[in-house]
Amino acid sequence: MGMEQTGWNSSLDLTAFGLERGSWDVQYFCTPEGAHVFGWPGVDGIHFCTIDAFGEMIFTVSPMNLPGEYVHPVAANFADFLRLLLACGNIAAIEQCWQWTREQFDAFLAEDACNAGNGDAIAELMQQTGLQPIEDVYGYIRQLQASFHYDAIPYSAEYWETVGE
Repeated sequence: MGMEQTGWNSSLDLTAFGLERGSWDVQYFCTPEGAHVFGWPGVDGIHFCTIDAFGEMIFTVSPMNLPGEYVHPVAANFADFLRLLLACGNIAAIEQCWQWTREQFDAFLAEDACNAGNGDAIAELMQQTGLQPIEDVYGYIRQLQASFHYDAIPYSAEYWETVGE
């Protein structure tokens, strides 16, 4: 699955949401095998990708997390990923949702200065895609993560050498 299959084409600029295109060749020890990276927030090596073994599902990979917490699914497909961005206004809450309670998530969204003034970018993305924001971002992401089988993520030998069995 290549970039064109994620749905992120050249007409979608997601930098206002904190997600930039980058070098797709860069792989971290915890980047799953078969990963196709499509964006980076530009901090701590965090990147977003699809993984061949899971089709269109979107994952966040966070190399600075603790072992066992490096990779999390965040959207069933790229359209839902965009709908999450529309609801949050920034990538940060989506990437960090796995570790928060609903109260912490809601507080972060209420206080997040990153998405302040992002109304124009949100309106433009809605117009470009015809998508609407997901209503319950926290519930959507946490339900996806609760039903996901993390032991099925294909990791490299380097991963297992780094974190151990």
